[in-house]
Amino acid sequence: GNGSIIALTGIDATQDEMNKLLGRKYRLVIIDEASLYTIDLNKLVYGILKPAMSDQGGTIVLSGTSSNFTRGLFYEVTKLLQGETKGVFRVADWNVHAWTTHDNPYNAKSWQKELDEIDLDRPQFKLTPLYMQWYLNQWVVDTEKLCYKFNAEKNFFTELPSLDPAGWTYVLGVDLGWEDDSAFVLSCFHEHLDKLFVLECYAKKHMELPDVEAKIFEYMGRYALSRVIIDGSAKQAIETMRTRTKIPFEFADKLGKETFIGLLNSDLIQEKIKLHYIDAKALGDEMLQLVWETEGDQIKIPRKEHPSLPNHRCDAMLYNWRMSFHYHAEPKTKVIATGSKEWYEKQAEDIWEKERERLEQLEGSGNQSWPMEGTW
Repeated sequence: GNGSIIALTGIDATQDEMNKLLGRKYRLVIIDEASLYTIDLNKLVYGILKPAMSDQGGTIVLSGTSSNFTRGLFYEVTKLLQGETKGVFRVADWNVHAWTTHDNPYNAKSWQKELDEIDLDRPQFKLTPLYMQWYLNQWVVDTEKLCYKFNAEKNFFTELPSLDPAGWTYVLGVDLGWEDDSAFVLSCFHEHLDKLFVLECYAKKHMELPDVEAKIFEYMGRYALSRVIIDGSAKQAIETMRTRTKIPFEFADKLGKETFIGLLNSDLIQEKIKLHYIDAKALGDEMLQLVWETEGDQIKIPRKEHPSLPNHRCDAMLYNWRMSFHYHAEPKTKVIATGSKEWYEKQAEDIWEKERERLEQLEGSGNQSWPMEGTW
């Protein structure tokens, strides 16, 4: 009866949906389940809503629980609460409030009963990311739902192995975007080592074609690129760049993405893929955040990366990896110095091998001979 109007609206379908809120006046805006939004909450809050709140000194509320999505405005504002179940904190423009169901007098008893049943019937559940997210409100990622099996302890490197410089092959993977990042991933492999080394990565929004060309030429000026693999969804733009610059683009093969992510994961687990711990760290961070799209607590089939999380560096690496041939590496033949211990041992092995072949030939022909003359 006070003349207030409550309006419900959806803004998470596309980035353009948030523009519907431009030019209005609000006293209170509540964004629920804020950790799960696929749009840029920074743009929504600071670019659209905050100017609309200034006339009436309004309030913006981000509410929700922690999730697998350890990125975005809601995560940045609330991550200081890691390990806390309740409290009030001041973070930049925000007052952060946290509590559990124990603080609700209407649900406290039933909540405690549920926790007691978990302790009794399935205590191992308390060790899972799902329990930590839903019951403790902690920011953790369910590693079972991660798309990429990257391990920071195993898959980072600091320096390339000392090998013949002529044996290295360099490959650049490029994933184009506009509102999303355009991403570049540079890697190399050696003819005598079955590992792929990601040397560096770069990502930026709103890159026009000349910007993309300039970035590729920058890489070409520093490395002898064997291949430039690029996302072929914008073929007209790519053909324009190819004609204008003579860059030898190859279109990325995007079929069977889930299958090839699985094969790439095998390389990660076997430590056959290494990322530079500084220049490719952003790629590692992206892999540690990117999870499969879920329905409830289950991964949706067929598997697809969650649309709310960036995957552009990962895609550029996948294009790159599919066109790298580190698995064809052959060990370099060792040169044995004449007169060394190894050289004499090799001579002895060769003598005995020739004698063994001679005896086999004699046995096959029906003749017999003593193994070696003069041994009596």
